[in-house]
Formats: sequence, structure tokens, C-alpha cells
Amino acid sequence: MRRGAFFDAGGILYDRESSSDDYLRRLLRERGYPASLSSELESRRLALHRDASLGNIAPRAYWNSVLAMYGVPDADRAALEDLLDVFADAVVPDPEAREVLGELERRGFAVGVITDTIFPLERKMRWLRAVGVTDLLDVVSCSSALGVKKPDAAIYRDALARTSVEAKDAVFVGHSAEELAGARAVGMTTIALHGDRGATADRAVERLSDLLRLDVLAISSP
Repeated sequence: MRRGAFFDAGGILYDRESSSDDYLRRLLRERGYPASLSSELESRRLALHRDASLGNIAPRAYWNSVLAMYGVPDADRAALEDLLDVFADAVVPDPEAREVLGELERRGFAVGVITDTIFPLERKMRWLRAVGVTDLLDVVSCSSALGVKKPDAAIYRDALARTSVEAKDAVFVGHSAEELAGARAVGMTTIALHGDRGATADRAVERLSDLLRLDVLAISSP
């Protein structure tokens, strides 16, 4: 029996000073543009974001469309797109990430990341290199590469299949209520770290190092 420990990336292994949406609104306010959308435009933005997360729209094309929704003229969009692109790379690694993932590997777990992003897999790998964990990962299941995103069962099953781990022998560590529910639906044990309001999981921890004290991630008895 092979066991697996799978992690969300953003908000778990690394973070940023704010969300991309909050950063965008700050940029808009600083330049005198409206920083909110009508409900109709917000629905369109969410649909575009989903398409981008599935790899159907390039990141800059997504941001260009969103900036147009906020009323930013063509002449000003490229500069804002550049700032948003730089912001995306400004990840702040969790200082415990490498130690914790390394210990899980030592305990015999397959270690992986299951992540949604509007960026290509190569960009996601750049951020994971900044965290210092790429050499510890057996798999990175990425929405923009697979054309499917959490909480769809297919993205969790991709990680399980590529590591030869059965769902009952796997844990998923995340913060989103929807994504934790998706992992539970395929039969994975769920662990909430910095869980969002309304998130439910089989276990909950306050920091990455707390994972190493959980029974579901203990060293197997011989």
C-alpha cells in the first residue's frame, strides 16, 4: 500500500501579500478607476477566470478583458498587466514547507500538489521552486495543464493515478471549502490549514508542522 499527501499550493505552501483581485483593486483606486463591478460584469469575470484556469485563455488576455470591464482604456492596460504579472511571481514561501514535505517523503508518502491557476504549469513550477520543494514532489496536477479544476473529481484522480495511490490512502491539505469538499467526495482524507469560513474537513491544523503530529500522516507500523 502506497500512501499519498497532496497539497494545494497558494495559501498552503506559499502566499502573497494579498490576493490578485485585491491587488488589482488597489491599482485601480490609485489610478482613479472604479474598483468594483456590477453583478453582471462580475459574473462574466468569474466565467473568464474559470476559462483561464482551464488553460483556455492566456493570463494577459484574461487581465486585458478584466481591465476593460473596469473601464481601463487600451492605452493604460499594458502597464497594469505588467504590474499584475510581476505581482504573480511575488510568492512568500511558508518557511516550514520544505521540512514538512521532506519528512513526509521520509515517512514513505508520495507527495504532490493539486492546484488551480490561470498560469501555465511552468510558471507554477517557478513558484514551487521558490518554496524549495520541487525535488520532493512526485506529481503536480495543474488545472491549466489538465483542462479541469477543483473541485472536479478528475484533477484529484489525476494526482492519485500518477502516484499509484488509492483515494482511501491519501490526504488532501487545503483551505478552500469547495476544494476540501471535492477531495472528500473522491474518498480522500481532508485536512484544513488556514481553512476558509465554512470549510469542513476531517482534521484541522494551524500550521504546516502540525501535520507531522496527525495520526493519518504517521509512519506506518511494520
